Amino acid sequence: MYKRNRIGKEVYLTYSEVEKQYQVERFQLMKSQKGKYNFEWKQGRLSWRASEYSVYFDTGKDFLFERRGTGKFAKVSKDELFGRHQ
Repeated sequence: MYKRNRIGKEVYLTYSEVEKQYQVERFQLMKSQKGKYNFEWKQGRLSWRASEYSVYFDTGKDFLFERRGTGKFAKVSKDELFGRHQ
């Protein structure tokens, strides 16, 4: 990998610079995708795909997973969900 210096010349990056750039990009991606998950079912239920309403999966904790398309889920707190549907 390389970058351009102040006068426009290509300069190769050191391993530590590449690692630092990787970490910065990784955390930016994690921040932008926070609370979103992907999952692939071996045998997904047809009723989940046919449903006209949101499908939620209870994990037994303080949050649920809301199905948002094929294999895409969002973490939703129970308080937020119950407040939304009152």
